[in-house]
Formats: sequence, structure tokens, C-alpha cells
Amino acid sequence: MTIDPFVLVAPVLLLLIVGLLRFVGCNTIWGLGDVVESKPEIISSRQMPAQTIETTNSDSIAAQFGIPVMDGSLFIVWLFYESAALHVQEITDNAMNAYQLAVGPTTGSGQQSGLRQEIWYAANVNGTPTAPDTRIQVTARFTAPFNARKAIVAHEYTGAQRVSPLDQVAANVGTTTANDLIVRTEERMVVKAELVFAAAVFHGTFGTPGPGFNERSMPDNNLSEDMIAPTGELIGATFQTQPMTDWVAQMVTFRAQDDA
Repeated sequence: MTIDPFVLVAPVLLLLIVGLLRFVGCNTIWGLGDVVESKPEIISSRQMPAQTIETTNSDSIAAQFGIPVMDGSLFIVWLFYESAALHVQEITDNAMNAYQLAVGPTTGSGQQSGLRQEIWYAANVNGTPTAPDTRIQVTARFTAPFNARKAIVAHEYTGAQRVSPLDQVAANVGTTTANDLIVRTEERMVVKAELVFAAAVFHGTFGTPGPGFNERSMPDNNLSEDMIAPTGELIGATFQTQPMTDWVAQMVTFRAQDDA
């Protein structure tokens, strides 16, 4: 009886093929390659916020960062001031960065009815100021001079998208009660790894960060806070106060830069 040579060789060929697949992988054999999922960078605070509070009769207020700024950073500028008739006209700095209004002006109610709050931002900033300065100074200019409290707080973050990073905004005003001492903004749907930044002004008391949030600044007993969204979900900023108080709160979220 004659044995077909293919019958003898086939098992050996099969073993060779199986071994090859295990060694280099099926995707490589078929030219698919490994599928690599793009992971966003982690947005993080880079330095202590620059802040100024004053009551002089003027139409502007400025704050200077303590150390040089990194190129490509995100600036978030929080302002609050005691005038319900005026608003911030523009924000500039000595590095020629462009600022945009994110949310506001939001006018308070009750004992905060004469107060307003705004949040501005500048994306993909130039970290080198014009000579002879070595640090960036951020200046907000109002629509007219006024003799009352005004405050500016500038935050620097790295890891945010450099083009159109702003995603969601929310704002709210209210009064806490003996049964509910929590300050809340409206909830917004965010994606995983987004920066959730929030700020609030309280009348006659102070606030602490809500669950999951980190304190960033506390000018005149008011508060800015942030967190990195752990998953894609509905998120609203919260603050805790003691005792009862009138308040103004805002929240903005920013997308992280993809590292792919």
C-alpha cells in the first residue's frame, strides 16, 4: 500500500503553523497589528494659584504667578466682585495669551445680591512673558471703575487639550439651610479624566470642598476646588458650609489631552 506523502507531512505543518501563531500573534499574521487604545493625559495643578483681593477705586485687578509658567498650560481665572451692574470686559497678560469667558457673570441673591462671579480661561498658553518680566501677570479689566471688593485668582494646569478644551459649564445661586448645608451646582455629563473645576463665594462664613474635590484656593474664606472625573458620569460641584449662608457657585470642565 502506497502512503500519500501529504498524510505524513500534514501533522508537522499543522504544528508549525500553531507554533508560529503563538509566537508572533494572530493579528500580526493577518496584518492587523495590536490595537492600542488612546489614553488621555492626567490634568494636574502645576503651581499655587496667583491671587489678589483689593477694595481700591479702580477698573482693573491683577495677580502674578509665583514661578514661570509652562508652555501649553491651561489658565483658569476665577473672579468675584461686589457690583451687580458691572462685569469683566477683558483679561490680558504680559505673555500675549488669549482669554475667553467660560461662565458668568452670575449674580447672587439675598445677601449676595450685590455680588457677581465669573470664570475665564486661556488654552495652550505661551509661558514666556515679554522682557524684562520673568513671571506672568494676569490682569482683569472691568467695564468701569468702582470702589468695592474685587478679587482675581489664576490657576495653572497641565495636561488639558490645547485646542477647545472647554466642555461643560454650570452655575447656581442659593441659600443653605439648617437641614441642608450643601452648596450645589447643576450636574453635567463629563467624560473620564476631565478636569472638573468649581468656585464659590459665601456670605459671612467659609466653605470646604465637597466629597471627591480638592481645595485649590481660599481667598477671603471663599473657595476654588477641583477633581479629575474618574469615569464618564453626571457630576455637579458641591461645597460644605457652616453655618447657613447665601452663596454663588460655578463649575467648568475641561477635556484632557490625548497622548496618542
